[in-house]
Amino acid sequence: VFFAHLSYAVGKNLSYALLGAVFGALGAVLTITPHMRGIAALIAGIFLVLFGFNMLKLFPKFRLPSLSSKSGSVTQRIYRDLKPRRDPLTVGFLSGFLLGCGPLQAMYIMALGVADPLKGAILLLCFGTGTLIPLLSFGVFASALSGKTQNQLMTVSGILVILMGLMMTDRGLKMTQSGYNIGA
Repeated sequence: VFFAHLSYAVGKNLSYALLGAVFGALGAVLTITPHMRGIAALIAGIFLVLFGFNMLKLFPKFRLPSLSSKSGSVTQRIYRDLKPRRDPLTVGFLSGFLLGCGPLQAMYIMALGVADPLKGAILLLCFGTGTLIPLLSFGVFASALSGKTQNQLMTVSGILVILMGLMMTDRGLKMTQSGYNIGA
């Protein structure tokens, strides 16, 4: 079991670092200005706030866009096609490409802003490594909780995501020198 978790973690971190390098290289080619980085932080922050609202189910009819079709989401179809040869390393590696995680997508935008492939790779590698123990611990901990407590934990998580989004939005406002910021 430990080796399976370790394989998943290695695959996940490899894909995060690879995508961090790609976004960092893209940022280097596009000549990202501080104003553009501020706009990217604003977009990422707003996305996180919306993601948090979605987690809290504050607006039941509101759904964030997803890559889906009549036969299910793109992610579900890829995992279904991989089922016969699914192993933890492959699943971990694909998670960087297919995981619709707001904080991860915000990190991709940040890697774009560093405008350097090596720094982008390091940024995402550190993010991935930093999430390993909390995510594994959270998974073990949450599975032992009652349904009611799990719902309460989801509420707290949604609030934290919204706060993180507000902080990132504030950073974006400051970087764009819009004259507005949340923390003033």
